[in-house]
Amino acid sequence: MKKVFITNGSGMSGKDSFVKAISKYIPTSKYSSIDLVKNMLEVAGIQKEPKTEEKRLLYSDMKDRLTKYDDIPFKDIASIVADFKNNKIETKVLFIDIREPNEIARAVKTFGAETILIRNPRVEKIASNHADANVENYEYDYIIENNGTIEQLDKMAYLFVCDVIRNKLIKYPFTFVCNKY
Repeated sequence: MKKVFITNGSGMSGKDSFVKAISKYIPTSKYSSIDLVKNMLEVAGIQKEPKTEEKRLLYSDMKDRLTKYDDIPFKDIASIVADFKNNKIETKVLFIDIREPNEIARAVKTFGAETILIRNPRVEKIASNHADANVENYEYDYIIENNGTIEQLDKMAYLFVCDVIRNKLIKYPFTFVCNKY
């Protein structure tokens, strides 16, 4: 049972926290469609941290250029998914962060992935670039309403592993609400 999920959400919404919580219960890997761009720019001397609006725009613009040039970011993701499916990445679940709705749809079709949107009403939405601004413009399979404590998010991750990843009891679309747990 190897599963690929596409995750999305505004910056600081809790994507990494959700995947980290899931990894307590099942082996996981995480990759981002922007990792290649960040690594390339780091070689050029641009540090990944701190994340600023200016860097987010640079990452988005650079990813767009590399996509237009030769579909490089998607090819990079495809190689990660191939390694995962061929057991070169020895986990049960692969989470891939993708922001752009058209690329999410393509990844779903190409990799047989399901989609997760993580929302957090406590963080301000980012609109400095088209990738971040269009996070909500997709019909996701699952929505995680990260509106509670870290302990509640952990409980929600446990339920997600039990009901979605292992047993597939929940049919999508389905919304998990953090402060219910």
